[in-house]
Amino acid sequence: MQRPIRVLIVSVLAILTVSACTPEQVREVARSVGVEVTPEQAASLASYVASRPPEVRLAKQATEASWAALRKCESGGNYGAISPNGKYRGAYQFDYRTWAGVGPGGGDPAAASRTEQDRRAKILYSQRGRSPWPICGRKLVSQTP
Repeated sequence: MQRPIRVLIVSVLAILTVSACTPEQVREVARSVGVEVTPEQAASLASYVASRPPEVRLAKQATEASWAALRKCESGGNYGAISPNGKYRGAYQFDYRTWAGVGPGGGDPAAASRTEQDRRAKILYSQRGRSPWPICGRKLVSQTP
């Protein structure tokens, strides 16, 4: 499977598990990884999300207070934090490989915007739960749908 298609699938699945989305949001994700999705395909994916019960869509959403607690535990809440060995970066202490795996493009997690770091952390959580943060992940508490 080609890398852009894999990235698209991961990104769309992340959107599907985190929240409802519009056909245009599906198309934006596809474009961001260089893949064209027809309006019909985008509408189909968005419709699928809307048909899922809210408790399924919200199953892996943690409270905002939980995210703040995770950031504080991981990096002192510093979005520009870099671990002493330089391997883990940003508020959620991403390594480069994980960072690239949850969004289009690479780059330095510590240099990314707060919004982008929060977005990718939520995608990672939707994919793998608390496991990427073996100690601080206990701070993530799901909201009740």
